[in-house]
This record gives sequence, structure tokens and C-alpha cells, in this order.
Amino acid sequence: MNILLAFKAEPDAGMLAEKEWQAAAQGNSGPDVSLLRSLLGADEQAAAALLLAQRKNGTPMSLTALSRQKTSMGDERALHWLRYLMALGFEEAVLLETAADLRFAPEFVARHIAEWQRQNPLDLIITGCQSSEGQNGQTPFLLAEMLVWPCFTQVERFTLDAPFITLEQRTEHGVRCCRVRLPAVIAVRQCGEVALPVPGMRQRMAAGKAAIIRKTVAVELPAMQCLQLARAEQRRGATSADWWANGSRKSAKAMAGLFTPKDAAMNIVIVTINQDHAAIASWLAAQDFSGCTLAHWQIEPQPMVAEQVLDALVEQWQRTPADVVLFPPGAFGDELSTRLAWRLHGASICQVTSLDIPTVSVRKSHWGNALTATLQTDKRPLCLSLARQAGADKNATLPSGMQHLIFSSVS
Repeated sequence: MNILLAFKAEPDAGMLAEKEWQAAAQGNSGPDVSLLRSLLGADEQAAAALLLAQRKNGTPMSLTALSRQKTSMGDERALHWLRYLMALGFEEAVLLETAADLRFAPEFVARHIAEWQRQNPLDLIITGCQSSEGQNGQTPFLLAEMLVWPCFTQVERFTLDAPFITLEQRTEHGVRCCRVRLPAVIAVRQCGEVALPVPGMRQRMAAGKAAIIRKTVAVELPAMQCLQLARAEQRRGATSADWWANGSRKSAKAMAGLFTPKDAAMNIVIVTINQDHAAIASWLAAQDFSGCTLAHWQIEPQPMVAEQVLDALVEQWQRTPADVVLFPPGAFGDELSTRLAWRLHGASICQVTSLDIPTVSVRKSHWGNALTATLQTDKRPLCLSLARQAGADKNATLPSGMQHLIFSSVS
């Protein structure tokens, strides 16, 4: 069984002082992390620990670790974790090097992982659920679309039994156990029950001499442009809705002289799942959609997998195109927005906090909640999933007078 663990060694942002975050907010490239140590994400550590434990128990597998880095960051920090995993028993290590800014480019990352898979056939690709920088969480969904493989995210545990994998997936309603035929893509979330082993000195020395495959990938202009970074505001004494509304107005005012406003009379679709309208309705209440044409697409009951409704959503969009498609918060909303945008050759941004209609720009958290990024793209449709909103009004209702369509997830 050939398995690939894809990860990115991330800088330890906890070492940054407040003045460095304030300096980062003066530009759009983020804080200077050139002197920070790198860390292996908790999700990727959990995935590696689960793989190594099953190999130790006799499950046959060939393990490859694939990492990516921006060339300006320096080689040794990325190579350290590849050699660490090789010391633990990974047979092969691959380093993708590029000068491109990959913070908001999950499609670029997924495409190069997919190319590696086509040249080196795999049974299973494992990623983490989310990065600390762009907070995209979209790479596994895009990989699944490119390879036409099933995809499962928020996986807490998994057991390999070729040609199947049995996994425990965290959902909005609890933990679901699935048995899936390989090949597949899974995104693992750390749940605090596993720890990555520590290799011995002999293993470290052997890994230090092992060859690492290094591939340089060409720089491409990303479809998503980061226009502005801002230091996240303190929310004490204000509701989340107030904070989002104020942030949206300040962002629009700051960018008023940077862009030519576009036609505000755009078509916007609001997607809800299983009659759960409160989260998205509360978010909508803080936005200004005056002059827009709104439609409501309702999915019911709750689908087991995204494939149950994606084709129907594509067909409906082709009949009644929309400029923006809004999905509710949560992992399933992230998956639907990402995969629908890919199928429609549009763009997707997950965990959005606000949408500015005149500039068609969105705001979302960046580097955890340390910064807020303002993003813009010309690709359409723009599929957005919303960020979770603390203190959302549970009794909020959707605007009246919208076209209402119901999609059944039961085949």
C-alpha cells in the first residue's frame, strides 16, 4: 500500500511580538518569519503517528513524506521535518520548492501533489485539516476533484485494511464511522490521543545522509490576490455582528480609492442545509446586499457526502448563473464551496467574515486570528463558506421574497 503524507512545515508564529504583527499589517505579505523555527502541524503529527503505529502492528505500507516551501525561507527548516519523518521510518521524502506565495493558493498546491501522484501511483493521500497561515483547508477537496477520488475531512482515527480504509470522521452531529475503498484522500484532525514518536540517534544519523527528492515548480500568478492585511480588532464590549459590520465598513472605506466599484446589481445565491438557517441568516444581517438579487437553495436532508448534491448544484447554477454562492459555516460548507467552484471554473474562499459588494472583496482570518486579510479575485462564480460566528442569533431568519429551490440529497 503506497501512502503519501503531504504537509508544510510552518513557522512558530507564537514567537512574534506585537510590534511585528503591527508591522505586518502595513503591507500584504504577512509577518517576517525568516528567523523563526519551523513546526510540524498537530494534524500532520497525528496522521504520521497513526500510520507508524499501524505499520508497527504489521500493516504493510510504503510511506512517502511530501513537503513544500517558499525558496526564500531557507532549505534547512523544511528539510528538518522530512529527515525527521525518514528517521521514523518513511522510505521517501519529496520537497517541492517554489518562489510563489502559497498562502491563498490551495489549487496550486493540490495540482502539484496530483502531478506527483500520477507519476508515482498512490493508494492514499493524507493531509492536515487546516494551515495556520491561510487557514484554507481546501487542498484535500481540490485534490479529490483533480484525481476523482473520494475525500473525507475531520478524520480523527483510521485503520488500514487493503483495499479498504476504516475511518472515524467528526461531523456536526458526532462521530461517523465509514469503510471506504481506496484510493482516497483524507484530512486528519488532531484529537489529542496520539503522539509522534522520537527517533533514536542512529535513525537520525541515517536519515541525515538519505537522499531527498527536490523539485522546483514554476511560479504562477495566483488567482486570489491579497489586497490588505489588518491587525485583528479586540471584540470586548461588542457583539460579533457589530464587529463584522464595523470591519466591513472600515475595509470598504480603506479600499475606496484603490478600486473601481463594480455593478452592485449582482446575483447572489444563499445555500442552507437541512433547514438550518440561523447561522447564515445572522451573518447576512450584518451585510449590505441592497441592490442585489438573492436566491435561496435549500439542501435536505443532510447529505452523507458532498457528491450527493454537487451535480445538482452544478446543473442549477448552469440554468440560473450567480456571481456569488454563499455556503453555511462548517467543514461541509467548506467542502461544497471549494468543490463547486472547481467544477464551475470559479474561485472559492472559505471561512469568510464579511463580503464587500462594491469591490467584490472578502475578509477572513489570517495567521489564526492574529490578522485579517482582504482578498479579491476576478473569477466567477465566487463560492464562499462563512466563518463561525460566536453569539449568532438563533432566531434569525432569511430575507423574504427570495426564489426558493429545494435539493434532495436522497438518490
